[in-house]
Amino acid sequence: SKLIELLNSDEMTSNRKVIIFSEFMTTARYIRDELVKRMPDTVIVEIDSKTTENRTSVVRRFSPYYNGSSSELLSCDCKGEIEGHDKKKCSKKEEEIQILISTDVLAEGLNLQDSLRLINYDIHWNPVRLMQRIGRIDRRLNLDYEDTIIADHPERESERRKLAYWNFLPPN
Repeated sequence: SKLIELLNSDEMTSNRKVIIFSEFMTTARYIRDELVKRMPDTVIVEIDSKTTENRTSVVRRFSPYYNGSSSELLSCDCKGEIEGHDKKKCSKKEEEIQILISTDVLAEGLNLQDSLRLINYDIHWNPVRLMQRIGRIDRRLNLDYEDTIIADHPERESERRKLAYWNFLPPN
């Protein structure tokens, strides 16, 4: 499908971190199920209004740096025994999310700038809603967070600050 082609294209970032928005919960869940089948080595999570996992946790796992964590702290299971690690932030091992599929429950008021790519799988009737979605990644970047991301992941330096988004249009 075109979505898989896009996700595997050179236009994606090296860490494949992308948020996919859909207006409908059933569509979001369908996308998740299909991507999990076709991209088994990728951490894919779907969130909607009925998701039981804590929304803050999902956002932090997808965008750790802009939400007071890091890739290292997410993967740490040292329970704070490593010098400099905060026991509250480093209490259990969690997987960093690469592809986050969401309805508009994440469309406003959240920091998702660890991601540089966004896909509107379906077009909302209200263009303001589309701008809110894009605004989750297209915000004034915090240079301290950017420096930390680059220090932890030097392979991402050339792609930081280069945002891209796609709108899937219905067939004719």
